[in-house]
Amino acid sequence: MLKRFFIFAFLFLSAKLISAQPDSTLLKGISLSYDLQFAKAEKIFNDEINIHPNSPEPFYFLARNYLWKYLGNRNEENAIILNKYLTLTINKAQAQLDKGEKTEWNYYYMGSAYLLKSAESSAKGKSMQAFWDAKKSVSFFKEALSVNPKFNDALLGLATFSYALSFTPGVFKIALSLSGLDYDKEKAISFFKRAFKKSLISKDEAAFHLSKIYLEYLADYDSASYFVNPIVKKYPQNILFKYLKALILIEEKDLKSAEKVLTQIVKSKNKDLLQTVAFSYFLLGDISFKQNNFYEGVKYYEKFFKSTRIVDFLGYVNLRAAIAYKMIGNENKFHYHLQLCSLGNEHIPDDAFASYASEYYSANGFTKQDSLLQILWNFYESGQLDKGILSAKNYLKEFKNAERKAEALTVEALCNFDLRNYSETIALAKDALRGNFKFKKWLKTTNQIITAYSYYFLQKSEQAEKYLEEAEASNDSFYKNKLSAKINRLKRKLNETE
Repeated sequence: MLKRFFIFAFLFLSAKLISAQPDSTLLKGISLSYDLQFAKAEKIFNDEINIHPNSPEPFYFLARNYLWKYLGNRNEENAIILNKYLTLTINKAQAQLDKGEKTEWNYYYMGSAYLLKSAESSAKGKSMQAFWDAKKSVSFFKEALSVNPKFNDALLGLATFSYALSFTPGVFKIALSLSGLDYDKEKAISFFKRAFKKSLISKDEAAFHLSKIYLEYLADYDSASYFVNPIVKKYPQNILFKYLKALILIEEKDLKSAEKVLTQIVKSKNKDLLQTVAFSYFLLGDISFKQNNFYEGVKYYEKFFKSTRIVDFLGYVNLRAAIAYKMIGNENKFHYHLQLCSLGNEHIPDDAFASYASEYYSANGFTKQDSLLQILWNFYESGQLDKGILSAKNYLKEFKNAERKAEALTVEALCNFDLRNYSETIALAKDALRGNFKFKKWLKTTNQIITAYSYYFLQKSEQAEKYLEEAEASNDSFYKNKLSAKINRLKRKLNETE
């Protein structure tokens, strides 16, 4: 009997130490949170607090919701509430740890709380505080894994930091290494995939991150859609998931479908993610712009200017608005918006280019050749490929400037590439590469990339590798990361064939 008692006591203690896994009620609150039904979720979490006042779980999930709200509308009241719940989460989890309940879940909530703190500090531009919070977060996630190596939810946090920190400039990566923080994209992708397949509560968030990675880092739009489409269907009110889907559709040049998704977002009138709504107005403007409907484009751009709460993309949208007004003959508005192109976030490639382009156009003007090139780009980016090719051939005689002519050839090459005319693509891209791209430096790399891909699809791997190496060597422009995604994808394809 005594032996049976000790076995029972051991089992009970073990169950108690592992009992921090969210129960079905909390899981319902988490699901409602992903669907952005914050009021309903908050009621569930508050009920849980009344039942389990010493548990860190409901406090953490409330904190996470308020971080999403803060990032979505930059309302400082949400930041205050966020920090209140973060403090409670950390205090409750630490109290459990101090009592000897060193479970993977208690370490997980500590790590997750500091992850949220790091995200808030980063959003406020407090880089050093974000760094120290990240360091604490990673240490707690690693503790969780030391308790239970199969605890895959902790991998989501480690992957989040490893992927984000991989974009740190090389000069600072030595400091990261000394601090013990990883910055390996491939390792991060592996962790995200394990979290997606085997985690208990992190699958949907892992799917979101993987979709973004396949969009931004690997330019693999099929895989990006594979991960985002199920969570869009599962959480129909989550406009952030829908926004990501719209970005993928735009890259695929399916503007009609993207417009439908973005219209759903702006009609949702979501008050918690107002910035996502603002960005949707920007993308709706760009869809009209790419269809050469400049009058409609400026209407959406003006809505973006009225609704945005941050400087991100403010410079780029001013550049697009300036060009759109120029295309419809409004010189005053063209110059007005051109002067505002430096207002964006200099760390965002589109904003950095907008500031640079505004100086160029102010000094050189926006000429007839620039207008013709914009129309060509719009044919390509809206998927009107045959029209783009025909127009490029017809306009070519208009371009007296060698760089402008090379840009027109680039558009024609890109249209042919999308139509899988690979031999024609190679000929046009090589012709374009004879030009000297000074204003849009990334076009040199673009031509090298599509040449490499074309050779790959023609099963000429040696030539593909040659142009891929040239693309990597020349890839030093505002759009370095975006072009790196295309380079990375072809690298993977070439490795698979070896």
